[in-house]
Amino acid sequence: MTADENPTDAVAQIDEIRRAFERAENEGDSSVVDEHCAEDVVAIPPGRPPAVGREAAKQALEELFAAFEVEVSYTSEEVVVGEELAFDRLTASETHTPKGRGEPIEHSADSLWVYRRSPDGEWKQIRAIWNYRG
Repeated sequence: MTADENPTDAVAQIDEIRRAFERAENEGDSSVVDEHCAEDVVAIPPGRPPAVGREAAKQALEELFAAFEVEVSYTSEEVVVGEELAFDRLTASETHTPKGRGEPIEHSADSLWVYRRSPDGEWKQIRAIWNYRG
C-alpha cells in the first residue's frame, strides 16, 4: 500500500468488483471481464483447463452463458490487501439451469480471486480459482 492509499478503500473496491461479477453473471453479461480483469488474467475452473488471458476468460464465461442461465451469490470470507497484490477468499452458491432441457444444477463453491493494483490505482483481477464442494 502506498502512504496515500487507505486499506479500507482498497477493500471497498474489491467488494464492489465481487458485486459487479455477481450482477454480471446473474444477467449473463461477460463484459465484466473487460472492466475488472487484467490482460494476463488466468481463470482456473474445476475440471477444465485454465483460461489464460482476458479474451480466453471472457470466452469461457460466454460459453457458460450460452449453455446455462446462471444464478449466483458470492460471500467474501476474507480480503487481504498488500501494496501491489490483494486476494479475496470467497464462497459461492450457484444454480446453473440448462438452456433447453435438463434439471438445474446446484453448486457450492470455494474460490480465491487474486488482484494486482494497476498503475492508475485500480485493482484488476489476475487469478480466479474455484472448486465445487462434494
